[in-house]
Amino acid sequence: MSDKFIKNILDVPGVEGVCVFDKDGGLIENLLPAYFVEELFDDLARRVISLYETVDENFLPCDEYLLKYSERWIFLRRGNGIFILTFAEPMVNRVSLKMITNMAVKNVKATSKLGGPAAIGKPTPAAPATPAPAPQTPVAPATPSVEPEPTPDDAPEGRKRVARPRPQRSYRGSNY
Repeated sequence: MSDKFIKNILDVPGVEGVCVFDKDGGLIENLLPAYFVEELFDDLARRVISLYETVDENFLPCDEYLLKYSERWIFLRRGNGIFILTFAEPMVNRVSLKMITNMAVKNVKATSKLGGPAAIGKPTPAAPATPAPAPQTPVAPATPSVEPEPTPDDAPEGRKRVARPRPQRSYRGSNY
């Protein structure tokens, strides 16, 4: 069923190729044009995901981007656990493309059906070996600790999230 929504993107005049992958970089669908260099594909998902993470951390988060190049444009869409990358010509009808990708984002599931770069690069975890039982030694009862329980303010430095002030909008120098 999700193939129908991906192929609808290719039906928009000016669209040359579509690639869909999940949030871990696993390939869901690859309908990129033949001129796309396969060696670059291994790094594509990582670069797109890092672009979204960088912008989300440093600027106002956004789910869609348009990268304009001289001969081709790249449309990036994020949502529902997937990323949609679309190659298109500059004359593409962006309203139609946005409408079709909205439907695809809502209906395509984030289950990887193709072995993507993330699926290939990650080793499969081996089953844990069951160790031989160690001899039991009597343990003294634990004494109650005197330290208070940590509060959210006492959390380790790496876990604190700083609330950033919301940027104020202005119109010609005055707030509105």
